[in-house]
Amino acid sequence: MKKFAKDVANGMCLVCISRADLRVAHLDNQETTRATLKGWEQPIFGRTYPWMYANAFNNIGNIAYLCKSCEDRCDHDEAYRRQVMQAWCRAMRHAARSGLLLRYFYNGHAKLFDSPFAQQLHGPDAKLSGLSQEDFGVCMSFLQEAAVSGDVSREFVVLPIGGTPGDRARRFHHHVNLLGGRVSWCSGDHDECIRCHASWSPA
Repeated sequence: MKKFAKDVANGMCLVCISRADLRVAHLDNQETTRATLKGWEQPIFGRTYPWMYANAFNNIGNIAYLCKSCEDRCDHDEAYRRQVMQAWCRAMRHAARSGLLLRYFYNGHAKLFDSPFAQQLHGPDAKLSGLSQEDFGVCMSFLQEAAVSGDVSREFVVLPIGGTPGDRARRFHHHVNLLGGRVSWCSGDHDECIRCHASWSPA
């Protein structure tokens, strides 16, 4: 996630393009995030679960690559914070059109499987992780916008990461429908699916 934020900003401050004193900053601070989650508290338990707070605070919709000066100003200047959010939206739209967001989405969407059958499909050295619901929502909103504008395909096949064609043939791939927000896995022949759909590989 930190690498993605840096890549989206092209290695410089998202707002003032400074290259000094840079960090991955949260757009909403902890107090604001907790206040937002108040509505999620359950009457029975009377509290918000820690994982809900963590997902809301640490997701790509709440982080940006900023210099210290812009981060500090964003904390107390609401007009400047809106300017930061506008810069973030422009950068995310570019990431969706360029394929950078697709790479982040695919790398995060695939899950880690422990069963022998799944390891046979993925390969024993597969190193994959999962997206939070918040990350999935942010990714899909910008990717859908890019699909509607024609910058990326509305439906496509995402091939597994790396490996020879023979390696990939033993692992399933994903079919993505951006307008419907659906992602499904397919264990069919890659070449046959590619003939019917546009394809993309994060490798």
